[in-house]
Amino acid sequence: MRFSSREWQTKQFESFHLCFPKQIFFMKPDKNAKEPRDSVQIAFDFSGDRPTCDHGPMLLFERQSMIGRRFFACSAYRDRKLCPAYVLESVWENDKSKGQKMAKQSTTQLLLRSRELNQIRENILMRHDLKMKDRGFCHSCGEIFVTMGQHVNHKVTAAVGDNLLDEPSKILDPLDHSKKEAQYFFSEDSINVILGLLQDAKVSHVLCISCPTIFKKLKRDSSKKCLMLDLDVRFRQFYSPQEYLLYNMFNHHFFDGSQSVSVYEQFLIEGKNNLAVVMDPPFGGKVEVISHTLQTIDDEYKHLNGQNASDISKFWIFPYFMETQIVSNLPSFAMLDYKVEYTNHSQFQKGPQGRKQGSPVRKITNVSLQKLKLPAREGYKYCTFCKKWISPENRHCMICNS
Repeated sequence: MRFSSREWQTKQFESFHLCFPKQIFFMKPDKNAKEPRDSVQIAFDFSGDRPTCDHGPMLLFERQSMIGRRFFACSAYRDRKLCPAYVLESVWENDKSKGQKMAKQSTTQLLLRSRELNQIRENILMRHDLKMKDRGFCHSCGEIFVTMGQHVNHKVTAAVGDNLLDEPSKILDPLDHSKKEAQYFFSEDSINVILGLLQDAKVSHVLCISCPTIFKKLKRDSSKKCLMLDLDVRFRQFYSPQEYLLYNMFNHHFFDGSQSVSVYEQFLIEGKNNLAVVMDPPFGGKVEVISHTLQTIDDEYKHLNGQNASDISKFWIFPYFMETQIVSNLPSFAMLDYKVEYTNHSQFQKGPQGRKQGSPVRKITNVSLQKLKLPAREGYKYCTFCKKWISPENRHCMICNS
């Protein structure tokens, strides 16, 4: 979850949807108003090698005001203060070595950290002679330790038991940089509903992209196999390279190269005809980029298993007001009424600080809505006209028949 914060995005879109009609009919033009922000589009027509930054191959962008002057920039972070990589397309095509120097970074920082954390996993978590009192967790460094050493004066949790190590999301501090990453974990009710939907979809293998709490729950389900793909390198100390792959969903990049790709491809083969993808992208992520990644996964799945293999069941968790954009890119998708909640975001859960209308987050899926059941105990009901489950406040319209 790696772009701007969910809260900021939600407020921006809500204010747009609520105020736009009034602006059209009642607001006078403001002569001092600032010009609208320059539109930036993603260009998917580039083939061949791309310059790389610390987050993998860069994306090609084009500003509306600079037609013909396209540039490469980081796929994960749009703020150049966080990732300064920037290369003009013309420079890259004329001199790739110069272009890569302009990118300033290579894909080494995250890989080095991943290897350090893998050593921690092997030296600490895989040691059965260590007792709870011997292990601690440094919140400042985001890592497990057995001796204080460099962690003196840091924020630490002492005597870390197996129960915490078994559920990393309970010990890891959620990433919360508003322009870099914003990380929220599903509530227990939402996790159980998602697991129920996977059961309804009759899948045996689940690819979990940026949803660690779903992955953890699935690991306990002997009837399903799961693989986690995430850009949060801290998970490396908890999971082996066969369980978790360091991955950037915005450029479909596997940081460990062929080793990770082999694990991923083998999982696609094993999941033939019974594969699902569950993804919880950052709300600031560009829909067309995420859609392109899903299409790439589809293409690779079909290439490995044949064109006659059953389609992948996909569940994309995103705000309801982005449904139109998603469906325009992926016409087979439709939105479920279920309101997804998060434990560490007051507005995206029930309670006095929650939004009056409930969480704006939904599940948008290519699975037939007629197959998916929502929890009646939470007020969801079955519409006999639409033959699907709907939210308590919804009513069937006999005029448009929906």
